[in-house]
Amino acid sequence: ADRFAGDAKGEVTIVIGGSGESEETWDDPARLREVVAAELQRGRSAKEIATYLSRVIGLGRKLLYQLALEIIAEQGIPPTPRG
Repeated sequence: ADRFAGDAKGEVTIVIGGSGESEETWDDPARLREVVAAELQRGRSAKEIATYLSRVIGLGRKLLYQLALEIIAEQGIPPTPRG
């Protein structure tokens, strides 16, 4: 810290910890279905789930949306009210 007490020039980056994102792998289709189904049961829409998971785990949004629709049809989950 003392060496930066004067006029620091340039850029300094301090890494305190990881991103906090899960390092879970998503190569197990059954696990992915389980997560999507749980989110649907919590009342999240297929669109919300697809958008969020595509950012978090890097799978395509369209693929995740289709998976959510399949699960909705299979399990008879009622549609999420729009608001």
